[in-house]
Amino acid sequence: EPFGQNAASNENQPSEEESQDPDEEDDLFGAAYEDVVYRDSTDDGMESSLFDVDSSRNDRLDQVHDHIVGRLSFLNTLAKLRKYAAVAWCVDQSRKPDDVDLTDLFRNAWKHLHGIRQQLHQLMKSVSQHKLSRPTGDVLSMAEFDRQRMIKEMLLEQIILCCVDVVEAMSFVAVAIPDQPENEAIFNALSEEERKTVKFLRAAFVREPVELLSAFDEIYSALNGKPVLYVPLARSGDPNTIIEVRVRQQLIRTLLSWLPRLGMMTEARAIIQLVRRMERSAPVGPGAVTEFDDLFEMGYRNMVKMIIRAKDMNETQDLALRDDSNQESQLVSCLERMTESMLGVWLSHSRTLRLSVLERVKSADEWNALVAFIQTYGADLFTQQFLGLANVRGILYQGVGNWLEQMVEHGDDELRLLQDLDSVISRDDAIRHLTVILEAVVENYPSYRDYNSTTTQSDRGDLLFNLLDFLRLLNNYERVVWNLRPVVLSHELLVRQNCNEAAQMWRRALTERTSDEANLYLRKLSRLQAKYAMRLPTVADRLAERFLRPMVIDRMRALVEPAMNNTAKDAFEILEEETALLMREPSGVGFEPPTWLLALEEEVQRVRLAANHVEEVEIMERLLRPKSLSIAELQAQIDSWTQPESL
Repeated sequence: EPFGQNAASNENQPSEEESQDPDEEDDLFGAAYEDVVYRDSTDDGMESSLFDVDSSRNDRLDQVHDHIVGRLSFLNTLAKLRKYAAVAWCVDQSRKPDDVDLTDLFRNAWKHLHGIRQQLHQLMKSVSQHKLSRPTGDVLSMAEFDRQRMIKEMLLEQIILCCVDVVEAMSFVAVAIPDQPENEAIFNALSEEERKTVKFLRAAFVREPVELLSAFDEIYSALNGKPVLYVPLARSGDPNTIIEVRVRQQLIRTLLSWLPRLGMMTEARAIIQLVRRMERSAPVGPGAVTEFDDLFEMGYRNMVKMIIRAKDMNETQDLALRDDSNQESQLVSCLERMTESMLGVWLSHSRTLRLSVLERVKSADEWNALVAFIQTYGADLFTQQFLGLANVRGILYQGVGNWLEQMVEHGDDELRLLQDLDSVISRDDAIRHLTVILEAVVENYPSYRDYNSTTTQSDRGDLLFNLLDFLRLLNNYERVVWNLRPVVLSHELLVRQNCNEAAQMWRRALTERTSDEANLYLRKLSRLQAKYAMRLPTVADRLAERFLRPMVIDRMRALVEPAMNNTAKDAFEILEEETALLMREPSGVGFEPPTWLLALEEEVQRVRLAANHVEEVEIMERLLRPKSLSIAELQAQIDSWTQPESL
């Protein structure tokens, strides 16, 4: 038996001395401890080592995660393939609607997806009920708790994503199933929103204007007043509610992707405005996540693409810039009118959005109170170990109040904050200040790492407000960048479509409008650097962009694909010149590469991946051809938008 029990050679057999009975060894050394009584000197009731974490239960969570994620990925792919098959069948002009074999195929596919949906809900319930061990408050315990929490949340996130894809695929497959008596059970199993979705998708494939407008009105009414916000898993959100809302958001994404391609620009804008009203009419409380920025970008991108794609617009093929032409001016004029109108919707949303926790301390009184707290209690509290990312995230997840309670019971009494708690400083004030500080560190951790590695102030916890003051300035700058997002998106799409003259006109206009504001921020930065005798490269580099660097990077990214594929004249030479200009201005911190270099690397990877992989957006665009409209026809729709938004 070459692989049996006798296969081992004599060299591997234990010697007589080595094969001594283990019980005899125990008796030998155990004799030294006869009549010795163990006393629990730690008085914690545990007869074990000082630090002994039983990770067997948590390790099983790691194993389950790795085991399930691969299966979920397969189900995601299956759902998407069935969705593509249904769309391809519905847009096929040569298809036979009464094809019995294909009807049976789609019917069975829908039933199978329905079964997968139910099983995913059961899996999600089981994972949600898995309890994590409560941390004790020390740094190691908090780090382990944060790791296990992230594993659980990532697994739940994958399950939720799979559920959303399956539900969406069910709607598309239902479109391919004839509305006949034998299929009545399938359509009865759909919710009202899902039935309205199926009706709209059918009308979109047929492209009959009257039927399409009627179906749009129905889906618009079905969405009106429904919740479109949810509380995320990190804030103890309900997974079932998250799935319900994300399915609705996915439907809205489909509408915002398809409506412009169907020539319905006004209806696409109406959906964006509807989402704003849905957020205001159905709030879900603090901590809710808004997807409006993503939904707005989806709709806005497709609206800009329709203007660029207009049939009487001759796109520039040469990357070299020419003199302004009448066609380029017409394009820019149309884009300006649409951007002005959509910018009103965007800014209305931005005013209700908090981009940073530091916006809570805008007033001088609030800021001075925060500085006084840091100066009083920061020296022994805000150490580098305490401000480790895992520790800070663990504290925020369980709540600063709960962490303080644990520290009072089991913590270090030498901390001045614990000594003064509930006497010199109220618990509510301590929780409020700590929450702002810890959330600001998590939000801006690259800047904190920069502060920690390049300044001497970082050695003193009572000077942490120096960093926060820089971050307040950075947050104000980011607010302006956020408000300019639609303008930058338009430029990105112009350079992607080789409309270089129009893009140059767009950049010139933005430079004129933002030059004074950019100078103001640079002056404020100089005053802060002199006040605190320190410089943060991450903040300085960002403000040095003067709101224009993203457009420079977009132009460079647009040059990567033609340079790699050699499809445009002088593309590589122009890209090389742009890169040389950026290299004259050193940026990045330590070993961190500059943002423009990371952007180029990401674009190169995208182009390489595109050779063997097609994105879902591109697949759907190939299947659903856009309606041909002229600039004049699009301009007529835009001119009808008399008000940016009725609030």
